[in-house]
Amino acid sequence: MEGIFMKNARRAKRKSRIVEKPSVAVLGAGHGGLAMAAHISMMGFDTRIYTRNAERIRAIQERSGKIELQGIITGFGNVYATESLRFASMTQI
Repeated sequence: MEGIFMKNARRAKRKSRIVEKPSVAVLGAGHGGLAMAAHISMMGFDTRIYTRNAERIRAIQERSGKIELQGIITGFGNVYATESLRFASMTQI
């Protein structure tokens, strides 16, 4: 009887663990920064991209954070684009 209880307790403990996505901030919204942010997002990370230039991220913000990758890696990355270095460096969105 005790064996079954312990087995169920371990199973419940595993299910109750909260798995957080790792967070990544990409500094710079040039061609390389945008490609890196999209790729990292597609890998499952919460991704923020920071730039001082609002024009660089306006299109991303208008598309609700979607960046399209074309080439060897194709698909869409979902990022949060910001001009706030403080927000970009936060560990959770």
